[in-house]
Amino acid sequence: MAKPTNAAVIGAILANFAIAAAKLLAGSLSASSGTLSEAVHSAVDGCNDILLLYGVKRSRRPPDEQHPFGHGKELYFWSLIVSCSVFAVGGCGAVLEGLHRILHPAPITHFAWALAALLCGAAFDLSSLSFSLLQFHRKNRGKRFWNAIDESKDPAILFVVFEDLVGALGEFIALAGITLQRHAWLRADGVAAVLIGLLLAASAVFLMTQNRDPIIGESVNDEVNRSIRNLATGKEKFLNIRQTHTMHFGPDTILLAIDGDFDPEQKAGDLMQSVDRIQNAIQQRYPAVKFIYVNPQPRPGK
Repeated sequence: MAKPTNAAVIGAILANFAIAAAKLLAGSLSASSGTLSEAVHSAVDGCNDILLLYGVKRSRRPPDEQHPFGHGKELYFWSLIVSCSVFAVGGCGAVLEGLHRILHPAPITHFAWALAALLCGAAFDLSSLSFSLLQFHRKNRGKRFWNAIDESKDPAILFVVFEDLVGALGEFIALAGITLQRHAWLRADGVAAVLIGLLLAASAVFLMTQNRDPIIGESVNDEVNRSIRNLATGKEKFLNIRQTHTMHFGPDTILLAIDGDFDPEQKAGDLMQSVDRIQNAIQQRYPAVKFIYVNPQPRPGK
């Protein structure tokens, strides 16, 4: 994984703990459940970012005897743990706090403190979001945003993008809640906390699904697969491709097994050169394809 991913995660950790401290102080002074929910949200995000950074570090370990294809899938495992944490602690906790405040409403005190903390938090999250989006754009240049999200195999940068986006949205919901409660609706703060919890839960479920397929064993997309087949056929290469099997072992590690037909009249030395030529062509076009297993077979009918 590229170093900018680390920078994005470290920046998010520092921002989240600073935001959490400000929100906790303001939430305690103002008795705002929305602000307190956002404080818990930011603290959980900071702890999760540490787990994510730990997963990034472990995923970079080189292959060994027990893990011949490396440890890249550890990143998907820890990202799944982080997503579950967001759902259980952040989402469910905010919903429960909001329901309690709806059933037992209380007036907002020290409104200015809550307002300042939430505005500062939104500024932090929007700044971090712009930085993480920049990193995401650099890694997915030329792709539409949602297509890049769907195809992304880097859960660290994807998590940071959604963490900052959901954080900013949650802060604006909390701002609306305390403003409405102060001026008209006594239960608005509790409703805001419930909405924040549902937003966190929805984002956590989305991130869980993004990590599920790579953990199970996800192949490359159809466009890359077609390109690989084209690179492996032609003059002094395979006559035809029977099948290809691919699997992601990390954001920058792909396993490829390819079966192809060759001319049975071709000499063994020429065949080996053809295999080397195929491997070099694929790895030049797709450096993430670290492991290539080529199975040449004589063309039927010859």
